[in-house]
Amino acid sequence: MNKRIKPIDPQNITLEELMKQSLEIHELVSLAFPVGTKNESIYARMLKLMEELGELANEVLAKLGLQRQSKLDKFTDRQLEDEYGDVLLTVLMLGIELNLDVAEIMRRKFISNYQRMQDELEQQAQQNGFAEE
Repeated sequence: MNKRIKPIDPQNITLEELMKQSLEIHELVSLAFPVGTKNESIYARMLKLMEELGELANEVLAKLGLQRQSKLDKFTDRQLEDEYGDVLLTVLMLGIELNLDVAEIMRRKFISNYQRMQDELEQQAQQNGFAEE
């Protein structure tokens, strides 16, 4: 396996570039750990996501002081950040497995969530007498 991933500029990366980089990582992982069918590949990615979520949960618990002392002694914010990043990368790679346009999905969800929150806040303001009807 001679393929190398071209480094990206983390200061100026777009979601599309992040997806492209994730696709390259996905291709390398698929070569290193081949899985039979498309369904098996999706199952494997879901299991990997569950593993990464468990690792993130451990770090969150440590940050909150809710782990045994030996784990608390080893905790660093960097480890928490790294586990968070692993979850994000795995979610992106699952999106690739499912042939999803993750950038478009993110844009759509941000817009719809923003609009919903704005509508709800305006409604609350009207109910509380802080806005014109």
